[in-house]
Amino acid sequence: MIQIEIKNSDVIVRSIAEKLGSLSKDAPVVLKLAINETSNKTRTIMAQEAQKAYIMKLGSAKKYMKIKKATATKPVAVISSRGSPTLVNDHKISPAKMQTGESRPNILKGKVLKKSKMNPLERNGIKAFLTKFTNSGLHNVGVVERVGRERYPIKPLYSPAISQMLGSETNVLNVIQSEVGSILQKEITRQIDRRIRRERYVN
Repeated sequence: MIQIEIKNSDVIVRSIAEKLGSLSKDAPVVLKLAINETSNKTRTIMAQEAQKAYIMKLGSAKKYMKIKKATATKPVAVISSRGSPTLVNDHKISPAKMQTGESRPNILKGKVLKKSKMNPLERNGIKAFLTKFTNSGLHNVGVVERVGRERYPIKPLYSPAISQMLGSETNVLNVIQSEVGSILQKEITRQIDRRIRRERYVN
């Protein structure tokens, strides 16, 4: 869990209020918007950190990180990367699309770590395969394996959770902290300017 917040937020709100002039009452909202936009950008940076070691689409990585947004009365956003493991098909599989008949491969292969090679997705003689999910969540198609020798039941194949990919969140924060701080300061300035421009446009 990573928090995006400002120490002495009351002081910052007063500073924003001064810059807003006659719109000073909107200062808490401006800070809220700046923090929330920063949290969105921070989530992207965290996903990019995971991509350094793991093969994973940026959008897929971001979906596994939830954001609890800041409010005007509580200017703190929380990014949580804890939770369920990622799906194998969030990474690299071959073939990537369902194939039937003669085009269907003898065995499905996958790769999670960038430095690893493509490995057969097979365990105890039971081969994984691609199938369509009727009640799709993140995906319409996923990699599954049979629980036993019978056709059903089947279960999805999982890989490490985003929290495991990122390692210690403290270490991640140490890596990205200065960048996040810079983004937040720029967002505060941008949101102030945006609010002032909007008022001019209305009037």
